[in-house]
Amino acid sequence: MEELPLDFLEELEKEKPKAKKSKILERTHRVWFYEVPGHTHLGKCDNPDCIDKRNKPQVMVWTNQDGLNMCRYCFLDGWLEDA
Repeated sequence: MEELPLDFLEELEKEKPKAKKSKILERTHRVWFYEVPGHTHLGKCDNPDCIDKRNKPQVMVWTNQDGLNMCRYCFLDGWLEDA
């Protein structure tokens, strides 16, 4: 196999595309729950089998397009995913 000349390799090195820095995405419940399309407000979770056992009268809930409210626990658990 024939070796490539050094000046040719240097030229190729100059022409290679620069790596782009991408935005770092946070993958926390805060980002997914509070910044998803919809509306977040204080209220009561509509899930009859809600897994939030804190017994608070009102919690932060997210309202989906059908008007159902869900707390962050039900949101992360995937409630309404199959509906």
